[in-house]
Amino acid sequence: MIGSKHLAYSERKLSDAVLDGLFGGLAGGLAMAAYLVAWGLIAETRPGVVLGLFDPSERGTALTGVLTHLAVASVYGIVFGLIWWVLRRGLRLGVPTWLAGAVYGLALLLVAQAAVLPAANSPLAAIPTLYFAIAHIIYGIVLGSISEQIAARSV
Repeated sequence: MIGSKHLAYSERKLSDAVLDGLFGGLAGGLAMAAYLVAWGLIAETRPGVVLGLFDPSERGTALTGVLTHLAVASVYGIVFGLIWWVLRRGLRLGVPTWLAGAVYGLALLLVAQAAVLPAANSPLAAIPTLYFAIAHIIYGIVLGSISEQIAARSV
């Protein structure tokens, strides 16, 4: 059963993997945002302020922030779908997709902390690293899990 399931995944089209990643990224972005809003409440920061940190215009608008965040999360989900499709197809990796997603989420955190946030002088840098890391792990786990569930339904 495992071999046939793996074979079926390796025969999936690239466009299917892109859609898996798109929807997984959207779900992961929602989960990440929910976690950060919960963190904000514990840190006595209103949800609108937390979501406004994602506003690239630096006006701090919650709606713009959440829509930007979900768009970016979806694009990164597509990138994950592409990478995971190549790795599963070419290398025949037996790593669970949720774990690959968690590692991917941490990789995104490292890139954000090292290059993106400082270069953009982003207000997201105000989120403590531990909580930002947890948020990225949540994103990755949900991204991987949802991507896998969507793929499994179509096999």
